[in-house]
Amino acid sequence: MDDLVQLIASYLVNSLWEVAVIGGAGWAVSRLLKRLGPGVQHIVWVATLALAVITPAFPSCRSLLASLCLPAIVHNHPAITVVAAQGARPVFSNSLVLPPFLILAISLLYLGTLVYFLARLGWLLHCTTSLLRGACPVSLGAEGDELWSRCRQVLLVKDARILKSHRVAGPVTIGLIHPVLLVPEGFVKECTSHDFLAALAHECAHMKRLDFQKNLFYEIASLLISFHPITWVIKSQIAQTREMICDDMATEKLIDSHTYTESLLRLVVMMSLTAPVPTSSAIGIFDANILEKRIMMMKTKRQHLGSAVKYGMMITGTLLLLMVAGGSGAMARSVETQSPAASVTPAPAKGHSPNLDCTYWGFRNGSRTEPTEPRVAYHLNHAHNHLATPGDPGLKQ
Repeated sequence: MDDLVQLIASYLVNSLWEVAVIGGAGWAVSRLLKRLGPGVQHIVWVATLALAVITPAFPSCRSLLASLCLPAIVHNHPAITVVAAQGARPVFSNSLVLPPFLILAISLLYLGTLVYFLARLGWLLHCTTSLLRGACPVSLGAEGDELWSRCRQVLLVKDARILKSHRVAGPVTIGLIHPVLLVPEGFVKECTSHDFLAALAHECAHMKRLDFQKNLFYEIASLLISFHPITWVIKSQIAQTREMICDDMATEKLIDSHTYTESLLRLVVMMSLTAPVPTSSAIGIFDANILEKRIMMMKTKRQHLGSAVKYGMMITGTLLLLMVAGGSGAMARSVETQSPAASVTPAPAKGHSPNLDCTYWGFRNGSRTEPTEPRVAYHLNHAHNHLATPGDPGLKQ
């Protein structure tokens, strides 16, 4: 139980600064690869989230490997000599020694935070499930059916369904196995054909990319660092680049960019007049709240870079991100409980030689020999006498 509490405290203490460092590296790499488009930036932010979750666990992995490998080394080398001070506990140089009550308080606070965010995620999933159960079929009309069939065929989401619900303000995508598009009541009648096509194209792009499933996975995977503000920034960047990717897919295969941007402006005005609805984990067309940025991105002409430049930039960014994560993982420290004996051990008095007595066990042919304390103590004290300077009070004649 104590070991588990120490592992929890180690992860929390290291994540406080490592998530910020890795998030900063992800931002720098994203800026470096900005000319490669939102698809590459999205991969960078997903990799940043993964490294931010994994890297704080490096000290715990090192301790686990050490505990597993050390007994094997001793078993394979029966002649090894073990020397240890009586009552002493090994302390690693990369360990952060804290009082037991402080480690327990940190662990309980962290576990309480995890329970809160886990309950919050469970509530969002419950709202999403109830949202799907309350939906009902919608009549699209001849033109709407044609547009819906066209979007499903072009983006290869033929098993998708479209339903209506009074609990959504705009088109949203949900569904773990079979994708479902929910639209508000009266949405089909209020929209023009271009606006309806823009909404369908964008949401079908989400279905094609399995964004609902991916977003749910990211939420579960990031629970360990969900308390950190940088985690919210990273997930926000993932959502923003995800919307830009879907915009590119829609304008590339189904609708021209000028008509698409005009439709987005009309759709956002229509949705702003609708009353707010309860939060859910559904993927909507305006989730990231970056409409202006998305429009500017579509109007900006992309630079055509050569393959050598693209791969060079990607390799450089990947190495930079991995180097920062590896360096921060190497500098991470494990949390150890402060030993009560160590806290009350008095310092050696001035003018007296330190006590070099120890216990010696020899392993020969797989069996431990008897302790030989006097001989080891003699050899260590003899070595100390040779190292002592003349006039030292601890010098033995």
